[in-house]
Amino acid sequence: MKNIKLYNMIFPIYIWLYLFPGTVLISLAGNYLIDSLVVIILSKIMFKKYDKNLYHNCIWRVWALGYASDVIGCLYLFGMSNIGYDYLLEETQDSVLYQIMEGINNVTNHPDMLNAYSMWFIASAVLISAIAIFLFDYFIAFRKTDLTKKQKLIMSLSLAIFTAPYTFFLPTP
Repeated sequence: MKNIKLYNMIFPIYIWLYLFPGTVLISLAGNYLIDSLVVIILSKIMFKKYDKNLYHNCIWRVWALGYASDVIGCLYLFGMSNIGYDYLLEETQDSVLYQIMEGINNVTNHPDMLNAYSMWFIASAVLISAIAIFLFDYFIAFRKTDLTKKQKLIMSLSLAIFTAPYTFFLPTP
């Protein structure tokens, strides 16, 4: 048997801090917990008992697609804030569109200076994420379950309402 030496084959631990910061891991765990609670509670309400098969058939898809929906909302916030900032440099301060773009800019750059436009912008991101959650859950997550169309609609709509990323409203520096 040959003596084989492996050099630099171990992925440096500090790289994980850049690839998966602690906040991402916390949000992944939090989303899984909330999605699990909603599926379990809805299962008890709809079927008068906990349906283990329903939970096991859908929870991973519900969780992953719900997190993907949150990312879609984040990308919308990020993209619009960058467009808004570029527009602020070109527009006069008297226009309504300037006020809207200033509100969008305040969301990401000055969370202490939020105005009504900022709140509407954040609400639109939450709504986009909620719609994505509903569509993903209805058409993908519950596809391989024994739920009727009405039950899929109730489950998907409930998940969209209860698991939408309302934390977007929290000001962060």
